[in-house]
Amino acid sequence: MNKKRLISALFSAVMLLSASNALYAEELPNPTVIVNGQLLGFEDQEPIISENNDTLIPLRGVLEAMGATVEWREEDRSVYVKSFDNITRLLLTIDDPVMTKYTLTSITTVDSEEIPLSTAPLIMNDRTMIPLRVVSENMGAQVDWDDATREITIKTKEYLKYISDNTPAPGDDETTAPEYNPKDSLPYLYLEADKTEVETGDVVTVDLKLANSDKIDGEWEFSGITATLFYDSSKLTSESADMVVNGEIPQSVLDGSNASYLNDSIKYVCVIMPNYTDIDKTVNDGTIARFTFTVNTDDAFDISIANRLTPGRGADTCLLLTDENLNSIMLDNYDSLYIDTTAISFNQ
Repeated sequence: MNKKRLISALFSAVMLLSASNALYAEELPNPTVIVNGQLLGFEDQEPIISENNDTLIPLRGVLEAMGATVEWREEDRSVYVKSFDNITRLLLTIDDPVMTKYTLTSITTVDSEEIPLSTAPLIMNDRTMIPLRVVSENMGAQVDWDDATREITIKTKEYLKYISDNTPAPGDDETTAPEYNPKDSLPYLYLEADKTEVETGDVVTVDLKLANSDKIDGEWEFSGITATLFYDSSKLTSESADMVVNGEIPQSVLDGSNASYLNDSIKYVCVIMPNYTDIDKTVNDGTIARFTFTVNTDDAFDISIANRLTPGRGADTCLLLTDENLNSIMLDNYDSLYIDTTAISFNQ
């Protein structure tokens, strides 16, 4: 149903902000964004907080992580967002403090609504920035803000439904259902170190391990991995990264690592060629990647798995599996793989 724009001239004047204005408080750190359990990475333009306490995000990345498709229309400097289920469409225009929402109520019926924005979309550092909360919530997502950590958590309606569907019913002696635990129903990754008390000059080995491999349906074999660890590069030097398959390090593989990846992390990528038959590629529990570091300090430090999604680069950590017909699947989402990001603490 169409609604009239109930926006006063004063409201419009205040909201039509340009990127040259003092848009956000620079003394505060930029907020972090987590979508369906995955940390979002931003390479050239971080989210910002406007003077009206709205979080503005780069056009792509967050919305795509929510399953939406995004179209930039240069002719009128507008953004067209389509939800994962194709039911909701949002239209935003640069410097316009009104968003139009279209909702498909039937195959032939579309309702429209004009929604005021306390901060209009704008261009900053050649990036289109749009208000996160109003866009996310109008796509049916749950948005939470933690003031202490400046962390924004977004849970899409598809994610919330998945959690609800996989939450066990309460037992006879329980009044509420137990909390959903992905370790009960998904394969998951975690870290294990050979030692946690170290000193300068020591070499520490950290294994990335797979558990609950029996939760993977079908007959699959390992065919690749992307694994990323966060570490403090001022305290550690990355020495090596290798895939490990059933206790062996494959030799005839395509692999490589970047020890100075985004935000103090090492990213390792390995692809096992389909015709490589000198190793058992059966998917089993155990170590699937091994990292070694030289310690450059006697101080405390942490190492953790990166469960991050970066636009243009994809998931930091995921598994690639192939069946006998060379069909492939990638485990990289909340309904296929759980990544335990609990850090290993050293010298605590």
